[in-house]
Amino acid sequence: MNTLHSTIILLPTYNEAGNLIQLINELKAQNPAWSFLVVDDNSPDGTGKLADKLAESDPKIEVLHRGSKLGLGTAHQYAMQYAIDKGYQSLLTMDVDFTHRPEDVQPLLDALEKQNLDLVVGSRYVSTDSIRAWPIWRQLISRTAYMSTRYLLGIPVDATSAFRAYRVNALNKVPFKAVKGDGYSFMFEMLMLCMQCGLKIDHVGVEMPCRNQGKSKISHIEIFNGLTALAKLAIQRVINALMQFLTGSVKNNRNE
Repeated sequence: MNTLHSTIILLPTYNEAGNLIQLINELKAQNPAWSFLVVDDNSPDGTGKLADKLAESDPKIEVLHRGSKLGLGTAHQYAMQYAIDKGYQSLLTMDVDFTHRPEDVQPLLDALEKQNLDLVVGSRYVSTDSIRAWPIWRQLISRTAYMSTRYLLGIPVDATSAFRAYRVNALNKVPFKAVKGDGYSFMFEMLMLCMQCGLKIDHVGVEMPCRNQGKSKISHIEIFNGLTALAKLAIQRVINALMQFLTGSVKNNRNE
């Protein structure tokens, strides 16, 4: 398969039988050259079997079946390594519930190329009304996460957004398998790692509507784990800054 100058789209699924076919059809209508990697975590509603049927008639669809719900982070890590191994030029990651709109995929990929970036994030916070359809409680959680990662971790983009376009060559510079966080904590931990590795990062404003069908996968445990990871990273960032300050002071005193 000649994948030079090509894009693969990660579609991580758990109980998305009501959304998967429609989403892939709409994405193929945007660009029939795109390839798809469906990572299914043994969905009880038969999403994996549905993905297999799609793959039987379309060589651009690849399906990975996992035996249990292993989480968003490991699905992204698998897709990153898969894109590297298969020689793809770009990897796009998105949710399957239509909170990430098919029509916003191409603008992310365009920004990646036209601005010569390594990572583009689809951001809810470029426009003030991009999440206007969400329930108030979810808007509050999302905005709190955005402000926390921005001011505590120094991440200038929408750090918990899983709607991203990566330049695959740039992923070779990032030890992404070292990221231990899962769920949405993986999202901001991965961004911090990309920043530390010197990747060129920017964002594109997108609208994120409510999910099309099914229930939200965000659990109280995932929220707690995300807050715990955020606190640890914030403390580590303060410690690193303090150590740099003290090291600089010692060097200045010696020079004097």
